[in-house]
Amino acid sequence: MPRRVLIAGGGIGGLAAALACARAGWGVRLLERAPVFTEVGAGIQLGPNVVRVLNAWGLGDALTAVAAFPECLQVRNAVSGATLAELPLGQRTVRHYGAPYATVHRGDLQGPVDGGRLPAR
Repeated sequence: MPRRVLIAGGGIGGLAAALACARAGWGVRLLERAPVFTEVGAGIQLGPNVVRVLNAWGLGDALTAVAAFPECLQVRNAVSGATLAELPLGQRTVRHYGAPYATVHRGDLQGPVDGGRLPAR
């Protein structure tokens, strides 16, 4: 009897679980109550550990096509705009952690593979 799994929710975690199970040979059924993926919580920040997993799944080129890879992260004062702190990223992150820090729109991360987008459905 083939192994099958039911995953509730097509968010980032559900999609990752579905992809990992499918690649391990499981039959996957993913249920999502929303009729379409929308821009709710549109910005996703992906640390190097997540980018390494996506690269290992063969999705590095698709991620590169839709993500931004910032050179630094700044925390600013909301009133004055003054920089309160800065975290260097870019190649420093790649050297230290083996992968970059990325930012991506949720719709691009959940979109279909065609057109350089990551798998979703």
